[in-house]
Amino acid sequence: MKNSKNKKITFILSLTCFLILTSFTVVYATPNNTINHNIDLIAGSSRCIQETITNPKDYTVNITDFNHIITNQNKKTILEGITITIHKEIGGEPLELPVTIPAGETFNFYICYNTDIRLKPDTYTMKTDYTIEKTDHDKTETEENNIKKGTVRNIILSGNIPPTADADEPYYGFPDEKITFDGSKSYAQEGKNIVGYRWNFTGNDTWDTDWLNTPYANHTYASQGIYTVTLQVKDNDDLTDKNITTVTILAGNRPPTQPTVTGETNGSKNINYTYTAFSTDPDNDMIKYIFNWGDKTNTTTDFLPNETNTTENHSWTSAGKYHMQIKARDDKNASSETKELIILIDAINVADIGYLTDDDSDGTYDTYHSNNGTIQTTVEKIDDKEYLLDTTEEGEYNYIYRYNEEVGDWELIDYETSVEPTDEESNILFYIAAALIVSIVLLWFFLIVRKKR
Repeated sequence: MKNSKNKKITFILSLTCFLILTSFTVVYATPNNTINHNIDLIAGSSRCIQETITNPKDYTVNITDFNHIITNQNKKTILEGITITIHKEIGGEPLELPVTIPAGETFNFYICYNTDIRLKPDTYTMKTDYTIEKTDHDKTETEENNIKKGTVRNIILSGNIPPTADADEPYYGFPDEKITFDGSKSYAQEGKNIVGYRWNFTGNDTWDTDWLNTPYANHTYASQGIYTVTLQVKDNDDLTDKNITTVTILAGNRPPTQPTVTGETNGSKNINYTYTAFSTDPDNDMIKYIFNWGDKTNTTTDFLPNETNTTENHSWTSAGKYHMQIKARDDKNASSETKELIILIDAINVADIGYLTDDDSDGTYDTYHSNNGTIQTTVEKIDDKEYLLDTTEEGEYNYIYRYNEEVGDWELIDYETSVEPTDEESNILFYIAAALIVSIVLLWFFLIVRKKR
């Protein structure tokens, strides 16, 4: 009986001591609190975001842990290469945890981050979870935590922040092809400008260009392979940044040769004429031929085996001068140089200034056309081999176009010159006139003498 009573007394004393001790201090962890905000996350960037936590309670709280998660718009976690620290003030030393917030006070701090990784400008979200412990002399563990989150704002850290180089996406090309590299996506920090770009095209230790004031540069590679390309930029504070990309030079696809083309270059409208084109491909690729007839119509053949010619027919519906163009294209989309034929349909060239057309196919030329297509005038026929031309649209003839029998070709003669007598012709007329006068005088003298007899 006595032992039982002693046990009860011992239990009561132990419980009393426990209650006394716990009445002085109760420390426990509350659920995590979360801060969310959008941030700028670009290579070389350094930002601080101000946060405010207010403790409205009558007990002290301690922040014991911060955990940061950064995601992009696609909800992908982006943490590699990012340094995040907690500061009491911008430029100060990082805070060591835990941080104590007395009862009824406000704690201002900065979440500062920077990154050296190359990320394109985008919208990123930082989620910061922090854990608090509260020391409560009067409350129980079930007390609800009412820690408040303050206003978020971005503050740019002072200091020299370099520009960001961007050599753009990987490039592709062929041997001996000029490739244009583009560094225009590079940018400087706010208030600064990029003043120089220079390139290394082969991955060695030598810059292939001097400092350029343009983000563009050209380079040609002689052989296939994958090359490392480095762009360096500098701003007006002489701060620099580099970015590396690659260029892949593929095995060259050589184009087909310029086609040889045979067929009529003079003809009449509404008559079919036959043209044959032939090309070869140095890589033995399949070839197709594209005919541009010069009258806003085209003909494209199927792909044919290498060194296979093609024959196509065509007719023109109007008199004129047509620039017919033919090229060959292989099955890797490489095109040959264009072959051009001048086709005269019911037309004739007028030296190098234009051409005449027989519009009604009656064997007589009716209209003059300038080669540039800006002048079109009616011609006057003298005979089948001679025409008067107005090549200026001023209403007066300025040329004669006629066939010279002696040379067997057409010739263009200035109209004014053709109607004025030459010096030699003037002399002949003078002698003829003088001879007539002398003849008349002699005849008159002869008649007088005879009358006197």
